[in-house]
Amino acid sequence: MNFAAIRKATGEASTHGLYDRDLWSLKRLTQQRFVLVPSLGAIGVPEQKGGVPLLTFYVHQYDSSITSPGLVVTRPFRGGLGSQLSFSNHVVSRKEVEAAYGPVRQDVTNYAQVLPLADKSQPFSFRGEKLHYPRLGLSFDLQNDAVISFSVWKPMTIE
Repeated sequence: MNFAAIRKATGEASTHGLYDRDLWSLKRLTQQRFVLVPSLGAIGVPEQKGGVPLLTFYVHQYDSSITSPGLVVTRPFRGGLGSQLSFSNHVVSRKEVEAAYGPVRQDVTNYAQVLPLADKSQPFSFRGEKLHYPRLGLSFDLQNDAVISFSVWKPMTIE
């Protein structure tokens, strides 16, 4: 999906950047932008061609306005992820994620270990706080064994 389609579907998507507070700076034109979709509690990273290959849905309020002005989620995501998980009424636990998408048996503790795993089909966790399902294009951020956000992207094809 691209930014224009998201904006048309929701009527409220906007972009925000790190240098939006600067009155005039060329960095405002060249630096990374972020997409905010308030009704979905989502923040995305757009490509130059307008595509949004990664969306992160926050199930709790989130404030990044210190680093990127206006990038604030005040209405957390309350929908579901297919028929497997629902964030509408309760906190989703690690156990529920693993029941829906498969157990995570491999835990890595540093970023050097992540790269070899990112292109594999097996799920893994990063320090037990982030569950990655690369083949599905999903990851879940956890805090105290509960999902605080999840990200979706185009799933990887495994040869």
